[in-house]
Amino acid sequence: MFFIGIDIGGTKIKGILREGKKILSRLEKSTPKDQIEILRAILYLIDSLIKQSNVNQKEIGGIGLAIAGILDLNKGKIIKSKNIPAINGLTIRKVIKKEIGLEKVRIDNDANCFLLGEIKAGSAQGINNILGITLGSGVGGGIWLNNKIYSGNNGTAAEFGWMIIREKRDNLLSLEDLCSRKWFLSNIQKEPKEIYSLAKSGDKNALNIWQSYGENLGIGLSNLINIFNPSIIILGGGISQASQFFRQTMKKKIKDLVLSPLAKKTKIIKSKAPNKAGAIGASYLFGK
Repeated sequence: MFFIGIDIGGTKIKGILREGKKILSRLEKSTPKDQIEILRAILYLIDSLIKQSNVNQKEIGGIGLAIAGILDLNKGKIIKSKNIPAINGLTIRKVIKKEIGLEKVRIDNDANCFLLGEIKAGSAQGINNILGITLGSGVGGGIWLNNKIYSGNNGTAAEFGWMIIREKRDNLLSLEDLCSRKWFLSNIQKEPKEIYSLAKSGDKNALNIWQSYGENLGIGLSNLINIFNPSIIILGGGISQASQFFRQTMKKKIKDLVLSPLAKKTKIIKSKAPNKAGAIGASYLFGK
C-alpha cells in the first residue's frame, strides 16, 4: 500500500509518496498567495508524485495533509492559518476528496505531522513523552504522550508559538514573535538564511543576533520543560539548521530558568530531516 503526505507551509508545499518506510518520490513547490492556486499546487504535487512513482491511483491507501494553522479535524476544515490567510475557512478535505476521487484524506496541524514523522521515521523512534517544535515562518508545536499525538479537547493543543514570552511597550510578544522568521524581518530586516550565512563566515554581528535568538528560544523551552518534563525536545523547521549558533545561549537560559536539576538536562535535538518530516508525518495519519 502507498501513502502520500503533503506539507502545506507558509513558503513551500512539500510532498512525498512512500511504501512502508521507503520514500519513492519527493517534490515541492513555492506556496502561492491565492487559494485557487494553492489548491492547484497541491493537486499538481499529488498527481506528479503518483506519476513519478509509476503507481496506480487505486493503490493509494490515503493522502495526509499537514497544514500550518488552527484546524477542525472532524470537519477537515482550516479555521485560521496565520501564515497562509488565503486558505482560512476552507474545508480542504472535502475539496481534495472531490478533485482526486479518493475518500481517504485526513488533515492535521503541520507541527503534529512533523513530530509524527520524527517518531515514525526520524530521530525519535521508540521514545515516549516528546515535544516537537518547528521554527520557520511561524512557531509550531506537537506533543507525543502515551504513544499518540495529544490534540487536546478541540484538536488545538500544543500551540506553543502563541505562548507569551515578553512585553514590549503596550504589546505582548509571543514565542512566534521572537523565534520565527518574522523576528528577523522586523528586527534585523534580513532573512534567517542570510544571518545564517553571515554567521558561518564568522561575522560578529550575525553571531550576536543568533545569541539573542537563543535566549528568546531558551525562555520558551524553559516554560515547556517546567510544564511537560519531556524525555526529549526535537527542533525542526528551517531555522533549526542554525542551532550551532544559538544552542549555547539557549541551553544557558534553560539552565537558569528550569526548576528541576534533573529537567535542566533535558535532551534537545535537531531534526535530521526538517524539510521532509512534516510530509512524512502527514503520510502516517492513517497509522500505517
